[in-house]
Amino acid sequence: MMLAAALPWTFGPAAAAAEIRDVKPSIVRVIVLADPENGHAVEGSGFKIGPGRYITNRHVIQQVLNGGHRVYLAPPTPGSPLVEAEVRASADSDLALIAGPDIPGAVLTLSASVPESGDDVYALGYPGQVDNVLGRNATIAGPPDVTKGGLINSGDGSLENGAIITRVIHSASIWPGNSGGPLVDRCNRVVGVNTWVHVEDGLAQQGVAVATKDVLAFLEKNGVTAQSDPQACIDGAVQVAAAPPPVAASAPPASEPAVSSPPSSAASPVGGIALVVVILAILGVMVALGARFQRDSQGRRRARHEREEDW
Repeated sequence: MMLAAALPWTFGPAAAAAEIRDVKPSIVRVIVLADPENGHAVEGSGFKIGPGRYITNRHVIQQVLNGGHRVYLAPPTPGSPLVEAEVRASADSDLALIAGPDIPGAVLTLSASVPESGDDVYALGYPGQVDNVLGRNATIAGPPDVTKGGLINSGDGSLENGAIITRVIHSASIWPGNSGGPLVDRCNRVVGVNTWVHVEDGLAQQGVAVATKDVLAFLEKNGVTAQSDPQACIDGAVQVAAAPPPVAASAPPASEPAVSSPPSSAASPVGGIALVVVILAILGVMVALGARFQRDSQGRRRARHEREEDW
């Protein structure tokens, strides 16, 4: 069952989770009007994926595509006027891209990974039943409603038009009017676009969302870059992949050990002077020895000559 049509169901209002408050300013109510002065045709939800860019379901804005209707956005800030927008693209995967005035809320990050079964998820949007119970004007701007549940499972499947999508099944309560609103994990990242409710007699209803991998593919096909994150969300924190251990710098190839050599005389002025002094000293000794040897020789010759004269 699609969620855009207004049905007279009643239920208790959902309690907002404190950890999801930062997402609320990024959600808009999507309103399709045949005539701004005479009521509305259909309502849904949407969320900000870029400055002035919003994602919703195609079935929410189908009457705009058919002609004769216009699409408006009701910002989440109370008292804000409706602003006219335009449909920029749509796909068989029941997704649509809307362009309109920018709202102050942050651009939401799309998670490229699906949470594990049992992980907490939150549905944000504007269910018509809350409007009915609270007597709230569906064309008045204001913050979205939030419900909390768990992710049940996910898997590929086909829509009525044959399009293959990845369906994210969860237990967060959603109703008509939630169509196009985000399904968010505990890290405040979008993990799906709430699209319809599966209901069987006697069984609890299950919410079904189009996975964000289909949203990313849709945006890429239309030349739109979204903010995405591939990391897992554990205990409300994005798990950043650990950096690889630092690689030690490669040491230069070992070389043969250097053989120590005495410093050259040119290398040290002091060593050079000492060497010169030593050489001069040796020369001095040699000169002295030479002179002494010469004197001794002359003395011996003189003594021999005198003896010869005595003979």
